[in-house]
Amino acid sequence: AADGSTRAYVFSFRVKEGWRNRGIGSHLMQFIEDDLRKRGFQFVTLNVAKENLGALRLYQRLGYEISSSRPGVWSYQDPDGIVHRVIEPSWQMIKSLSKKR
Repeated sequence: AADGSTRAYVFSFRVKEGWRNRGIGSHLMQFIEDDLRKRGFQFVTLNVAKENLGALRLYQRLGYEISSSRPGVWSYQDPDGIVHRVIEPSWQMIKSLSKKR
């Protein structure tokens, strides 16, 4: 889990459909990782939906490893003020930032 001092958490990272498979996600993640490294973080964590195989492959290619399974229950409030509950089982993934890939 992220602690804000040695472990960072990437929240809600997406590449818009139609722009995927062009290297954009890889470049953005590299930028994020470089920035976190400069700020002294040693690890980065994120969650990816189990059904999102494309993102899972991307993160694994970038050196992330599955650390645990999460139930993925969360909610959000839309612009009309309606709260939506989402169930999206996910993998929690982690990567060491101590060595650059």
